[in-house]
Amino acid sequence: MVLIMNSFDVRTFNSSENFIKIKSISGNSVSFIIEDFKNWCWAGLIISNYVKPQMYVYLRDVKVMTIPKAGAVKVFLYGPFKDLSESRVWNDFDALIMRDNMIRYNNPFPDVSTRDYVKLHRTDKAVLWIYIEEVSIKEVEVSITLGV
Repeated sequence: MVLIMNSFDVRTFNSSENFIKIKSISGNSVSFIIEDFKNWCWAGLIISNYVKPQMYVYLRDVKVMTIPKAGAVKVFLYGPFKDLSESRVWNDFDALIMRDNMIRYNNPFPDVSTRDYVKLHRTDKAVLWIYIEEVSIKEVEVSITLGV
């Protein structure tokens, strides 16, 4: 699923075999609903720059709200990438291994550095993984503000 949001698109992936439905897209935010979510899950987003010569994605500007409030929410930012087919953080992953690595190393991909921010040139991509745990979540809202 590809959603055009200003100068980036978002692809959602839920790795615990639940379904994600997009609720709304506006400005620099996307809201999605995870159906039948129990215990924990991962949601992945690809942020692509198609318009500006360069833009920034700051981890501090990613806001995640869950309804009801989750027991734990962790956000991981990776990039920049020219081609995601060569990126292990999007193409070569297993949800259980990611969770185990996050618990052990505080990083679902311990051999790939997480970033506080990613500078994206035109056509570059960043990957954002969101981990949600401990509560039956009905709705997850993710808000991303892009810096110039």
